[in-house]
Amino acid sequence: MSGFTEEELREIIRDELRKALRDVRPRGQYLAVAEMAEWLNVNQATIRRCANQGDWPSAKIGTRVRFSPDHQEEIERITQHQGTAPLDKRRRGEIAEALRLLTATKEL
Repeated sequence: MSGFTEEELREIIRDELRKALRDVRPRGQYLAVAEMAEWLNVNQATIRRCANQGDWPSAKIGTRVRFSPDHQEEIERITQHQGTAPLDKRRRGEIAEALRLLTATKEL
């Protein structure tokens, strides 16, 4: 068995479910830099840099950067193509291990 207790495994799974629900972006809305950063799980500076350098589509409204639903879909395609994922590999490994251990526990 791993060094995780059943309660720790449950907490890891709960945390990841909360993050997964948070990572679902609102459809049909313009998003601000902070909302895009939360959705993609990256720093706000990264969002601004990608938008300002033209790597990602965006709209300037006054001095503010906004992302339309079409922009969001294009960015989603870009990040998926680049292999960017909201969960890092270490965290995905922890989740897989937690699920494996929970399954093994239930089989006992």
